[in-house]
Amino acid sequence: YADFDEYKQRLVASGEQFLAKAMLGRSKIAPKGLPFIRDGTRVLAVSRSRVVLSTLIAAAHRNRRFTVYCTESRPSCSGRKMARDLRNAGIPVTLIPDSAVGYVIEKVDFVICGAEAVVESGGIVNAVGTFQACVIAKAYSKPVYAVAESFKFLRKY
Repeated sequence: YADFDEYKQRLVASGEQFLAKAMLGRSKIAPKGLPFIRDGTRVLAVSRSRVVLSTLIAAAHRNRRFTVYCTESRPSCSGRKMARDLRNAGIPVTLIPDSAVGYVIEKVDFVICGAEAVVESGGIVNAVGTFQACVIAKAYSKPVYAVAESFKFLRKY
């Protein structure tokens, strides 16, 4: 580019376009989770994910009555923000330490998490604690659902 200001404008425009696509993706994904969330469902949400939050809020807006256990997600404590956002949306939530997943897993119907990336083999990259929660869920035969926008799909193993 001829000068920095032009480069900056194009960079900002690209960022805004990316944000708009991400928000559109979340709004398309959220209704897909409705069949999984029925009245009385108990969900374990691992860490914080905007697409998981959108999915749970969409279910609440459809008058589904459910409760959420949310891991604190140390060291970032992003689960605290997730719990606050869920409370603000009127969704009953219990914030738990990451180490309490084994304690609450018998009480939940499924585990849900977002993903920083989805790799070609089907694995996900996500916050610390996700792997442990998934291992515990498998041991108790609880389903685990990862929700993510398609731009997070990577051609890596």
